[in-house]
Amino acid sequence: MRILIVEDSYSLADTLQTALKNENYLVDTVFDGLDGYEYGRTGIYDIIILDLMLPKMDGWQVCKEIRKT
Repeated sequence: MRILIVEDSYSLADTLQTALKNENYLVDTVFDGLDGYEYGRTGIYDIIILDLMLPKMDGWQVCKEIRKT
């Protein structure tokens, strides 16, 4: 299973990524909404863990834009 983490807190993102990788998930991590949108719209992720308060593009907007594609 492939997971995308979109989180601007580096320590929280690192903790989530480490825990998920220890469970043998494939994990990509980005730190702002614009990158989250670019990665998320590829459609290769089974799950996206998405923070709502992000720089460049908030999580609600990222979700709306990904759903459009």
